[in-house]
Amino acid sequence: MFGILIKRACVSVLLCVCWSAVGHADPLETLFNKKWSLGSMACDFKGGVYQEYSPKIAGGNHFYMNGKINNSDQKQWFRFRVLDDRTIRYERRIYAENNGLMVQMLGSPTALVSKTISIIKIESETMMSTESKVYRLDIKSLKPHKAPKFDVSTSRSSNTLCPS
Repeated sequence: MFGILIKRACVSVLLCVCWSAVGHADPLETLFNKKWSLGSMACDFKGGVYQEYSPKIAGGNHFYMNGKINNSDQKQWFRFRVLDDRTIRYERRIYAENNGLMVQMLGSPTALVSKTISIIKIESETMMSTESKVYRLDIKSLKPHKAPKFDVSTSRSSNTLCPS
């Protein structure tokens, strides 16, 4: 489901000691099964605005608006890959399946509708930064028997651990 690579060397002894003291040998432990803010929005804004990451969640990530899960019913694939002791690459793909209009327009339930690649850097036990590149299907450019085009957008955010 996800791969783990462990960094074997520290940049400096001080960094290594400090990082180990707060338990970041596995950044997935810090990321998973916790509520993280959506950028600078308060976690309790309008009943709850936050996100959670877990290999047990469809797509690997849920985000909540007004205290309710806001996620796609479409078929999804995801992967978490540890790049070093503070950095995770999260990739998510959403397919046309379970969306009749998309299947009809694209001709297949396995057609890619959206792809997100995020680099998540754990800054501390309570803070992370995220840079995401999102590829969304350009519906206006769809033509029969032609490969679909995608619009690409990049976003950056700092996220804090929500209070329990």
